[in-house]
Amino acid sequence: MWRIGRFEFCPARQKLWCDGETIALEPMAAELLAYFCTQPNRTVSKDELIDQVWQGRVVTDNAISRLVTKLRKALGDDPRQPEFIATLPKKGYSFIARAERIEESVTMPATEPEPDLPTQQKRNITAMLMLLPVLIVALLWQFLPTENRQTFTSVKALTSDKGTASFPQLSPSGDRLLYTIHHEGKVRQFLKRVSDQQLIEISHGEDLGVGPAKWRDDGRQIVYLAASPSRCEYYVRDLDGMQLSEPQLIHQCPAGSYGIISYTHKPAELVFTATNGDGAPYLLYRLNLNSQQVERLNQPQAVLAGNSQFDLHPVENKLLISSPDQQQWEGFYQLDLNSNILTLLFKQNAYVCCGIWSQDGEHVVVTGEHPTYQLSEFSLDGDKTNTLFSGPLILSWPQRHSNGRDYLFTGGQNYYNSQLYSLNDAISAAVFTSSTDDRLAHFAPQSERIAFVSQRSGNEEIWLADSAAATPRKLTHFSDSRHYIDLVWSPDDRQLAGLTLNQIHLIDTGNGATQVLDLPEAEIRGLSFKDAHTLAFSLKTQTNWQLYFYDLQEKALQKAPHTWQFARFSSHPDDSLWLDQQGNLYVGAQPQLVADPVLRTAHFTDGRQLNLIKQGKHWYWQSGYPDYQFYHYNQDNDDVSTLFNATTNGFDVRGGYLLFSKLVQQNANIYSTESAR
Repeated sequence: MWRIGRFEFCPARQKLWCDGETIALEPMAAELLAYFCTQPNRTVSKDELIDQVWQGRVVTDNAISRLVTKLRKALGDDPRQPEFIATLPKKGYSFIARAERIEESVTMPATEPEPDLPTQQKRNITAMLMLLPVLIVALLWQFLPTENRQTFTSVKALTSDKGTASFPQLSPSGDRLLYTIHHEGKVRQFLKRVSDQQLIEISHGEDLGVGPAKWRDDGRQIVYLAASPSRCEYYVRDLDGMQLSEPQLIHQCPAGSYGIISYTHKPAELVFTATNGDGAPYLLYRLNLNSQQVERLNQPQAVLAGNSQFDLHPVENKLLISSPDQQQWEGFYQLDLNSNILTLLFKQNAYVCCGIWSQDGEHVVVTGEHPTYQLSEFSLDGDKTNTLFSGPLILSWPQRHSNGRDYLFTGGQNYYNSQLYSLNDAISAAVFTSSTDDRLAHFAPQSERIAFVSQRSGNEEIWLADSAAATPRKLTHFSDSRHYIDLVWSPDDRQLAGLTLNQIHLIDTGNGATQVLDLPEAEIRGLSFKDAHTLAFSLKTQTNWQLYFYDLQEKALQKAPHTWQFARFSSHPDDSLWLDQQGNLYVGAQPQLVADPVLRTAHFTDGRQLNLIKQGKHWYWQSGYPDYQFYHYNQDNDDVSTLFNATTNGFDVRGGYLLFSKLVQQNANIYSTESAR
């Protein structure tokens, strides 16, 4: 053990103690702190940390910075005035706290000679002492985090393809792997034999993306999605080893639906998700293959994307459904497929997604909060948690391994860069060079500045650059795992408004001071500034969206006339846009109906963000998933031009340039944990 200032640290137990409080560390954070303790007051380079802490594994500078940030948070260390870990620019780190080794021992208090007690009292005390260990064990089981749950320290790659691999599914025998690859705007489904790496693509021609796929319990049949913007179909195919039968169409879903489908533990019963399109949430359905009957299942109220994520219990015929509520808390629900009874297990006010049942079916496994570098396990009441795995890769799409012990997941280092596209030259280039996420870049209305969200410092912060050619600087100094979905400037350049899952943050562009607006926790869309002192955004009311205004000076929320569901305000009043409850588009400070048929096809919103920009006679918008195609419409010559495909939504336009985020494609592969046998 170590004594580090006011802390005591046990590397083996991966815990810190301070003033009676126990702080659990991630495995890699404990290893990093243990190494720092042995290297006090000297410069430790990142290369040295990779060699000594990560044992030479491939890891990015950003992953090291994130782990140092987490360790500082556990120690309560301010990087601007450090007590423990000092950053040495371009050199590495120095552990500046005093660390001394101590023995892990328990000191028992001295005892007085025991007075002579009556025989019956001695018997009572003896009985109590005999029961004491049982009571202690019961209390520990009830109140302390689970200590004996499995953790994993190593993983192995199962794929090495170009693109992003996801939705891994091992056959029940473990000899074949199903997974999808998303590459260059195309979704493809593959079947791989593990022993010799033989690979087969499950294809339905160039027009349809294929996947994800699932195994039947006996491993002799698979079911999968084949879809495009105009088609949505579910198929089954029999398998004999690597030999596939001809596809059999079992269900046609609404066009524009990109759901998932799974067998239940009943051979002729499947569960799938589908949406009716036009931004409607996904819902859960049951399909009987014998009768072809489709039944809508009992499920949580559909919010945001709805009930698009579910997992079948390893042995019982019940689902785990991951679904956000109206306050944007992620809820984890159990649905008994035999009785159709839905039960809420627990909720989290965190940016997490896509829970699955643990291998024993008694816990919920999720990837950690954004950014997702760990795999975590929760008890079914959400009270106890355990880190299963933590590493340098961004994790997603966890699945159970068929061996009953391990887990599969997608791991990679994909990140977004801000790009500047010249509308005159039709070429684009990175605005800022970075190997970390740079997102949500927006032009300032009154200056050349650009604001964006970046993970350059290890967690999400707001950054500013004085121009597209300038070196950006960090504006904010957060110490949490907040995740921004949208970012907008005020008309006077003095403030930024950032939208999280269920809050709006107001950020001073001069000093980075941040305040959270006093609003109900709810799904918020379509953020913009009406003027320098008024924010506009939309809230869901029953079945409709409703436009609201928030007075920043009076701190008062006001409902706009019921006519309006969304609005996008511009520093040029003639370019302000409105959308009424019937989906009609209006323009101007005093809204005038837009009758142009071309603009009726433009999406006013895409997810949480506004998606249509007007600049005089020029209009810009973007299609949705999977193409994210940019369009430019010139009303003077009635010309609609297709600009280019992007990899995500969100953009800004100014002075002949379009600012957007581009996924810098690094391969994300399928990994498996490696448990001790």
